[in-house]
This record gives sequence, C-alpha cells and structure tokens, in this order.
Amino acid sequence: MTGGMYMKFELDDIKIVNVLKAVKNEYSNARTYYKQHIKEEERIGVSNPSELKELYNKLLQQAKQQGEFIKLNFIN
Repeated sequence: MTGGMYMKFELDDIKIVNVLKAVKNEYSNARTYYKQHIKEEERIGVSNPSELKELYNKLLQQAKQQGEFIKLNFIN
C-alpha cells in the first residue's frame, strides 16, 4: 500500500464499539491462526495480525481524541 488513501466517516458510539469488537476479534483469530500455521502459503487470504492491531489502535486513538472510550486499552 502506498499510504495515500484516507477515509473519513462518522459512526455513533454503538457502531464504534461494534467495529472495535470486530477488529479485535479478527486480530485474536488471525494471531492464533498465524501461530498455528507457520508456512507462508497457509496464510494466504488471512489478515495479518499486525495490520489488524494497527487498524484497531488507530480507530481507538481517534475515538479517544474525541473523548470517547477512554477506559479501553490499545493492543500492545
């Protein structure tokens, strides 16, 4: 990815929570899958855990900047 594409959209609190839950769940599943499947060809089509972690943390950071979800933690 060249890094030139940005998206801006508005979500209410419930939708933000749903998106964060979905991304975190997908991250957990992908992390487990990557631990169990070491060969690169077995990982084709499976989201990379580090990319999902980055996405979750960016979404949460934006929510926190708006004063929302202060108690939620970033994925380390």
